[in-house]
Amino acid sequence: RVAKAYAVVVLEGVPQLTLHKATELRRLITAVDAFYDAQVLLVVTAAVAPADLFLAEGADSHADKFGDVIGNIVQDSGDEEFAFARTLSRLQEMRTHGYVARCAGGVSPSSVWIAHALGLDKKKKKRKKKEGEAQV
Repeated sequence: RVAKAYAVVVLEGVPQLTLHKATELRRLITAVDAFYDAQVLLVVTAAVAPADLFLAEGADSHADKFGDVIGNIVQDSGDEEFAFARTLSRLQEMRTHGYVARCAGGVSPSSVWIAHALGLDKKKKKRKKKEGEAQV
């Protein structure tokens, strides 16, 4: 829904992720996929560079017994590494002039959505108009 409702999304405070945070990693992957497919301009602030957002380590020692929050068993990082490689490729493309030019046509201040980390808090921030500034 966010990808269809907003032309620009700001995702703040993305931490470095490991298999201990498989659910959050999957949320990030899903979000980037949705924003990419909808041609949303995505601004991300993160603890580390994009290539370092996922460290393929930290499988839970109980994963083979309990699985993760959504019931999947995360014993190794193969699936997550593959999915994150696609996400990284998309993030890199989303930084290109060509991608931005394709997406920027419908951007207005009311089409910006800000989310904090992967909790996806809905905080719509309105910028105050400066004296003498034209309304966009």
